[in-house]
Amino acid sequence: MLDNLSPRERIILVILFITIIVALYYYFLYQPIVTEISETRKKVESSELQIQEYIIKISKKADLEKKYSQLNNFIEGYKEKSIKSVNEMLQILEEQASSSGIMITSFIPVSKDGHTEVRMAAEGSYQELVIFLNGIKVLNGPIEYQILRITNNQRADGTLTINATFVYDSDIISGGEKS
Repeated sequence: MLDNLSPRERIILVILFITIIVALYYYFLYQPIVTEISETRKKVESSELQIQEYIIKISKKADLEKKYSQLNNFIEGYKEKSIKSVNEMLQILEEQASSSGIMITSFIPVSKDGHTEVRMAAEGSYQELVIFLNGIKVLNGPIEYQILRITNNQRADGTLTINATFVYDSDIISGGEKS
């Protein structure tokens, strides 16, 4: 059958046969390999991006651990400073008043409905008052500042009168809310 074909027809058949082989190679071998290589490159790029993200996270880990440690120390310090009784609160108020130069003129703890109000009156200069107020920042825990009234005595020495009411209530959690 091939013998009956002219040389021109034979050349066309050879070209057709080569074209079919190239097309089959392209569609069944070359194209799947190229697709697989492309997908593998995408996976590699994705993995590299993930590695970069992990490297960034790992580099931040030391800072985060340091911040965590600082916050943990702060919380522990806060717990240690937390006032546990009315007597502790009264003691701190007295200590801060004497160290700041404020003179306490009256100090009245009054028990009411499961809590204790401490009414305090004191006198001192503006600077002493600022030192006193800065010192009582350590009053943490179940304490509520209800009233803080400062009035000028109209004296030449610039003395101020301080009237304050502090409430100790074991049901108050830090921040002033009741549990």
